[in-house]
Amino acid sequence: MALINCPECNREISDKAKACPHCGYPINLNTGYSIYIIGYRDTDTAVSAGLKEVLDIDLDYENVIKILNSLPYKICECNTQEEAEILAKKLDRWWIDIEVTNSNNEPININKNITLCPKCGSTNIQIVPRKWSLLTGIFTNKTDRVCVNCKHKF
Repeated sequence: MALINCPECNREISDKAKACPHCGYPINLNTGYSIYIIGYRDTDTAVSAGLKEVLDIDLDYENVIKILNSLPYKICECNTQEEAEILAKKLDRWWIDIEVTNSNNEPININKNITLCPKCGSTNIQIVPRKWSLLTGIFTNKTDRVCVNCKHKF
C-alpha cells in the first residue's frame, strides 16, 4: 500500500481508498503504474534477452538500440503496485534499471525484496523444514524454500 495525494484537497491518502476520507473526492480505481527503463548495467544483448524473457517482448537488435538511446523509455504498464514490484525484481535480475511511476507520473518506491523462484519466477514460495539424516542429526533447524508451482528447492 502506498500513499498518494488527493487531487482535490492534496492531503495524503491510501492508494487503495475508493474516496478521500477528508473531502470525499472519488479516487480513480484504475490507478495504473508505468514502468520505465532508466538504464542498464550489462550489455544491450542482455537487455534484449531480459525483455524477451520477462515481458515476452521479442525485439530485434535495432529496436533495442533505439530504446536504449532514448532513455527513459516506458516499457509497460501494470494495474497494481504488487505487479510492478514483481516485474521490477525480475528485470533487476537482468541488470536493467527501472523506475515505477503512478498515474500522476510520480515515482514510487518499490520493494525489490520479494522472493522469486529462480527456475520459474513465481512468488508462490513455501518454507519447509529439512528432514534429518545421519549426517545432519535428528535436530536440525535448517529450512528450504520450495516453489509451489514448479516444486524447485532452493
